[in-house]
Amino acid sequence: MTNKEALQSILPFEASESFMEKCLLDSGLNGNSVYIVENRRAVELSLAEMIRTKVAEPDFSEEGFSKQINRPALRQLRSDILIKYEMDEGGIYDASAKW
Repeated sequence: MTNKEALQSILPFEASESFMEKCLLDSGLNGNSVYIVENRRAVELSLAEMIRTKVAEPDFSEEGFSKQINRPALRQLRSDILIKYEMDEGGIYDASAKW
């Protein structure tokens, strides 16, 4: 199994090969290299990045066909991954409780 195949096995939506490759490369992995358990963190963080991009895409509807994304479920999955690796989601947070 390659790193890309490992990512595909946990991917809850369709994605292009180039998008998967880019996210893996951004995480420091070659998609064609053999997957080893030490790469699990980078593969899962690649998935979190893919989700971040996917939830920003608009829904699609044309001539009776529509494609919608379950954004709440994807956001929860991304949050679970980031919590697992003790990372935050970035962005602006209310820190008034720390004052």
